[in-house]
Amino acid sequence: RIRTQIPISNRGWKGTYKPDDMDLTAWQLLKKFSSHYPGGDYGEIEPSDEEFDGESPVSERTKISGKYEINCLACHHADRKQNQSDAALQAAKQNYRWAATVASGLATVKGTASELDDFYDPEFDGQKIITSYDKSRFDSENKVFLDIVRKPPSNRCYFCHSTQDLQTPGTDEWVHNEDIHMTSGMSCSDCHRNGVDHMISRGDIEPSKNPHGSADYLKAYEPKKVTSYSCQGCHMGDPNADDPAARMG
Repeated sequence: RIRTQIPISNRGWKGTYKPDDMDLTAWQLLKKFSSHYPGGDYGEIEPSDEEFDGESPVSERTKISGKYEINCLACHHADRKQNQSDAALQAAKQNYRWAATVASGLATVKGTASELDDFYDPEFDGQKIITSYDKSRFDSENKVFLDIVRKPPSNRCYFCHSTQDLQTPGTDEWVHNEDIHMTSGMSCSDCHRNGVDHMISRGDIEPSKNPHGSADYLKAYEPKKVTSYSCQGCHMGDPNADDPAARMG
């Protein structure tokens, strides 16, 4: 294993592969990548009656696990109780319909959908997956306050967009923060912005060309403003400089 990463996206960007290109069905995609997936799209596709997971009909498995609906709180919830690690743990159990609730800190869930029989029916077999809500989070009218913000906090991004040290522990000394932009007081969304279409700028767009090959990628932005959405908006360096540090500015 060399940990080669193949970028999978349904956006049609240059250099990415759609799940179909990799012979991945929606169900297979969830089983492999739901820990780093906020839900929606492939998480809500109905499987065909002919699709099987081993000897199990996927159509029956999805009745138990539920749909993996889009979870807006994964990015836009400022409450520090929001924990996407809990969503990943639920997804690993195929508890897709419960993942968002557990990640928000509103409830705990006991039970594992992947371990239940293909034709499990709670009306006849009893409840095998139990949800216990935290009553302290609800007011007298059974309403919950959710601290929704327009601009996602950086700690929301880190659940999926962080790095893993593959070297032997202890070989390198940790001497400074990993990201200089964070230490300077910036946030991830200062550069990685998006419109209502959630086409998040990736830091490498230029007014003269579209690196992702998508006609919609730059449509939402005025050409004069595009530079400010790219790394070059701040790093106007000299690519021919002798000093490597000066090439990015």
